[in-house]
Amino acid sequence: MSRTRSRSPVGRQAAGQDGFTYVEVTISLGLLVVVMGAFVIALEGGSNGLATGAARGMLSARAGEALAAMDADLREAAAAKITTEQTGLPANQCAVVLPCARDSSGAFVVNGAYRPAWQAVVVYCPHVSSKGVSQLRRYVYFDPTYTFPFQVLEITADTIRLRDAGGQTLDVDRESGNPALPAGREFQVLCPGLTELAVEVGAPTRLSIQASCMTRRNVSLDIEAERYVAHRN
Repeated sequence: MSRTRSRSPVGRQAAGQDGFTYVEVTISLGLLVVVMGAFVIALEGGSNGLATGAARGMLSARAGEALAAMDADLREAAAAKITTEQTGLPANQCAVVLPCARDSSGAFVVNGAYRPAWQAVVVYCPHVSSKGVSQLRRYVYFDPTYTFPFQVLEITADTIRLRDAGGQTLDVDRESGNPALPAGREFQVLCPGLTELAVEVGAPTRLSIQASCMTRRNVSLDIEAERYVAHRN
């Protein structure tokens, strides 16, 4: 008597599920690549957006710091004693010369009539550093014998030559600043990336600064900041 061995359909089903077919693996890998690619693109776009926003914020902060410094000096200076000069500088840029009644310790000095007793001359001038960085620099020279207003005689790549109303001359070294000040304070750097400085002296005085920088993807960013200053003297 012969016996017939039967095969279980369950066994055949289980055998068919032992692994994935080549087509299934290919489709799965393709979907994974698409999803990962979309994720990377989204991540890169977000990262670039954050970097651009941070660069713009830093650029705006630099311009704001420069305007705040000029604002503080101009408010305490008499408008009639402020001088601006563009000759010798790139287009859309100017140098600003003004008196300051604060001594080297920062104290505000007045005369017998409670008027400002000028202690120093302050010069704001655009400058390109030895590393090729365009910036705004603030120079200060203390001498209570200066007679304001100052006249700008000449601006060169290295020097700003000034003459006060009494005939005294002063040479401002645009690279080294004031050697009489402590090391590291010979001049103050404001707004790296400066492209334009416009000052219109009046009542009030208008200040306008433009600056630019490059993002990590070599995209140029430009900002402009403006302020009006009312003089107290």
